[in-house]
Amino acid sequence: MAAPATAVQRLFEACREVFTGAGPGAVPPPAGVERIKSVLDSITAADVCLTSNMSYFRRVDAHGTPKITYLHLYKCEAFSIGIFCLPSRGVIPLHNHPGMTVFSKLLFGAMHIKSYDWAAAQQDTPDVQLQGPRLAKVKVDGILTAPHETLVLYPEDGGNMHCFTAQNACAVLDVLGPPYDDGSGRHCQYYNVSSSAISVGKIFT
Repeated sequence: MAAPATAVQRLFEACREVFTGAGPGAVPPPAGVERIKSVLDSITAADVCLTSNMSYFRRVDAHGTPKITYLHLYKCEAFSIGIFCLPSRGVIPLHNHPGMTVFSKLLFGAMHIKSYDWAAAQQDTPDVQLQGPRLAKVKVDGILTAPHETLVLYPEDGGNMHCFTAQNACAVLDVLGPPYDDGSGRHCQYYNVSSSAISVGKIFT
């Protein structure tokens, strides 16, 4: 008799079927999104053998910027799976996910999330070509505490640009479909925030 599939195995199989079936760069159908979300909602830190007292979550320098560790689990052309490990006060700066559907599951800890969507459609202009200020709207601005349901963002909605700040030791299981790829125009762009508008390197709300 075959051994039961592990939680990570179930996640891999769901992602493979959903993202491969959706086609390159396509947003998965609602049923596919719900399937991946449901698997992620059931995953715990124990399923990926993580605890908050591991070295990934320790601050080496109390006065310096905490180091963030990314644990790579799987990557192909259609999707990637990995875990971000953030010590207390660790920050993932404001960045985007061009043409991507992203699932984020907080495995443990408390984290402040601030996310944005563009106030107006980009008219198929890649972020890498964006010049000058541009308005964005806040989608989420608050603290999430585990256990919490999986967050999902889309190419044009759901908070495609976001920033994470760990309130204490945090682990975030991420699924990106498709993953970043400069050759396909999916370049990770970082932003700064001001009180008036947004541009390449700057997000304004």
